[in-house]
Amino acid sequence: MNSLFGNAETPLWTKLRPRDMQSYQDFAGLTALRDEFQKKPFSFLLYGPPGIGKTTFIELLLKEASLPFVSLPAASTSLEEIRKSIDKNPGATILFLDEFHRFAKSRQDYFLKPIEEGRIILIAATTESPWYYITRPLLSRMRVREIKAPQLDQFLDILQTTWQNASLPEIDDLIWQKTIERVYPDFRSAILALEALLPFLETDDKQNLVEKLDHYFQENRQSLKNFTAKEYDLLSAFIKSVRGSDPDSSILYLAKLLQMGVDPTIPARRLLILASEDIGLANSQALLVAQAAAWAVENTGMPEARIPLAHATIYLAASPKSNAAYNAINAAMKFCEKNEIVPPGHIMNNSPQIKDYKYPHDFQGWVDQNYWAVDVERQNFYKPEKGVFPESKESKLKEIFERLWSHAPLD
Repeated sequence: MNSLFGNAETPLWTKLRPRDMQSYQDFAGLTALRDEFQKKPFSFLLYGPPGIGKTTFIELLLKEASLPFVSLPAASTSLEEIRKSIDKNPGATILFLDEFHRFAKSRQDYFLKPIEEGRIILIAATTESPWYYITRPLLSRMRVREIKAPQLDQFLDILQTTWQNASLPEIDDLIWQKTIERVYPDFRSAILALEALLPFLETDDKQNLVEKLDHYFQENRQSLKNFTAKEYDLLSAFIKSVRGSDPDSSILYLAKLLQMGVDPTIPARRLLILASEDIGLANSQALLVAQAAAWAVENTGMPEARIPLAHATIYLAASPKSNAAYNAINAAMKFCEKNEIVPPGHIMNNSPQIKDYKYPHDFQGWVDQNYWAVDVERQNFYKPEKGVFPESKESKLKEIFERLWSHAPLD
């Protein structure tokens, strides 16, 4: 048990991975693929849900390979890096690219000739549909194998066997059940969740463990479940720097995240959220810039994706800030939880009162009529930001709304 926890920074799921093919539990029938590959290596692609052992199987296969091999992350590897790695070997090289859907289609044609010439045996793994993310010419040169999720009882049996073989503390059946309900068929996510309970398994009662497990799942989002603590901290620093209008610090943390091999779509998605949450109506153009950057990241891949990411990061950091839209929707949703919401009849299509509806364009664009729900006190959800940014568009919006709705000031 001491050796298992020798390196505190290594995730438990990494430590529990099988070390050789003899300890690999083959629920997907991959043994035949392994036997055939050992006789004569060939290019192939595995696809299936995350956390079901695609990468583990391939890494174990490569340990047995008779040819030199190179393993690289598709998300952050350039063609130049691949060329250099391949050129080191005079003969054939096995190249393993994980998360292959992150390798832009525009660059995939590079592999066609080396595969035909026998200089590269390409092995790829992906969680996405290969027929959508991978070009047909490349797919025609590879064997494609879908890895389907194990049956639920198989999933639980493999998890429990792995846990017991590592001499880890016993886990109550209820905890096992609650865990697999949330993560099936993702082995990695299951181990991550159980690792969060490790300090409490031998001290807390069942009810406390269930509460801690529920809290863990509430706090951990799917897209970030495989992050290390350092990556979490850098992503947090990145977003807080953009929110804080510091372009240099924002770019610094973005560069470090990309340098560490973080999937560039993760900071891109965070910028999309920030554009509305923290900039919002102060500069609505920010959302379009973030959206364009996210599209560019998806369609170029690394290393080129760093450029639109930097573009969007600096633009968003330099933009005026407002979280008024974010606060408004949160307040409105909270209000809806406690109140019955019924619109007035003149704005409901199926109400006989619809005949009383006044079409604003018949009144030069605006007419004083009630839109607020019936039988509930009017609320002020939208409160324009009174910030330090004179260039903010929101101050103009505030003037317009307060002029139109003087009986419902936006303060």
